[in-house]
Amino acid sequence: MESDLRNIAEAVLFTMGKSVDLSQLAAAMGVSKDTAEKTVLALQKEYDEEMRGIQIIRLNDRFQMCTRETYYENLIQVMKAPKKQTLTEAPYIAEFTPTAKGNQNMKAVLVTTDGSEYTRQSYIKAYNERSPYQNTAATLPGTIQAENFDNGDEGQAFHDSD
Repeated sequence: MESDLRNIAEAVLFTMGKSVDLSQLAAAMGVSKDTAEKTVLALQKEYDEEMRGIQIIRLNDRFQMCTRETYYENLIQVMKAPKKQTLTEAPYIAEFTPTAKGNQNMKAVLVTTDGSEYTRQSYIKAYNERSPYQNTAATLPGTIQAENFDNGDEGQAFHDSD
């Protein structure tokens, strides 16, 4: 169990990439704050004794995984190296709600930073007409009643296992 808790703490701290409040860490581990703190401190000690490239630091009631200062210069060398062109995050979010049954065609055109274009075509198959509950989309943030699901047939807008 102790190794499982250490693995959970390590996974959470690594994945978050920023400081994590002790209470959030305890909730993720399913233990008390005291147990979470002892677990993270033991993990921190292990990293320090082995002089790993990463370390766990404490900031009041928060913990964070970060690079050990000894290796900063090595990171700078990587950051200075010429970078291969990569795609950036899409500057948009596409949302689509089919309003009729059948195939709904889509076309996406990707333009890279060097001007290259890539086109993909696809479709979404809409099985049943769907619309928001009472034809009004819910406003978020806000409260949505559980029974106010989209209009449409079972298996499409909702699923009832009873």
